[in-house]
Amino acid sequence: MRENINISNDIKFGCEIEFNSPYNIKEINNQKNKMNSEFKIEYDSCISNIKEAISPILTVEKINELKQCLELINMYKGYIKGNEGAHIHFDNSIVSKENFSTMLKMWYLSEPVIYEFSKCDCDKLRKDYHTYAHELGNTLKSLIKCYDNRAIGIGYFRTFHKNNGLNLYNYVTNNCIKNTLEVRTPNGTLNYEIWLNNIEFFASLFMYCNNIENKELIEYLFKKDEFLNSDELSNMIFNNDESKYYFNKQLNGEYGKEKKMNLY
Repeated sequence: MRENINISNDIKFGCEIEFNSPYNIKEINNQKNKMNSEFKIEYDSCISNIKEAISPILTVEKINELKQCLELINMYKGYIKGNEGAHIHFDNSIVSKENFSTMLKMWYLSEPVIYEFSKCDCDKLRKDYHTYAHELGNTLKSLIKCYDNRAIGIGYFRTFHKNNGLNLYNYVTNNCIKNTLEVRTPNGTLNYEIWLNNIEFFASLFMYCNNIENKELIEYLFKKDEFLNSDELSNMIFNNDESKYYFNKQLNGEYGKEKKMNLY
């Protein structure tokens, strides 16, 4: 069982765990308070009758708080029906504003792999993902070109909000309270190892865009307009075999096979 992730402790992030449970919010929160957990557990604001656990600001050193919350949810017979998401908010500092265009290009080039990876422990993307985590695709490609040519400013990207796989609203508006870059693509899951995989993958994807040499390669690939395959992407963003192993384990559907065999 994986327990750690290979990212810097300087990276700040938060998690939103959507789930179902036969127990009411008050019962779960009573136990949460006994555990001194800083997670907030409430009803989801978008999907009716679904509960949501919202983390405090986390780092690698505090990642065990996520594990404890998932254990709490499982204690109260938490389960996933198929329409839940597993959202991750990264502090805006994970990608500098000067590398905004580079980050968008990297997302565009990686999007087919991102959505395949985001199936997590399922064999398909969650129901209604088009409503809550839509691909950016060719729309993003066109807007990147407009942005690079200064036909539009960074504020235009506020239109990529809560119905898109990458929510840019708070990032481009410099929201002082919710200063985050939100990833909305992953299917809902209560598997701690998958949460670690997702945090590491998306953090590594964004951090890759801050290096000047990487920036030149991304620019070259974007001009070629060829999507990255999974091997190319993992070799670019990961510098160790462990990260690549868990990335491929999830991408190849191994967690889904384990779930069907009731291994977790």
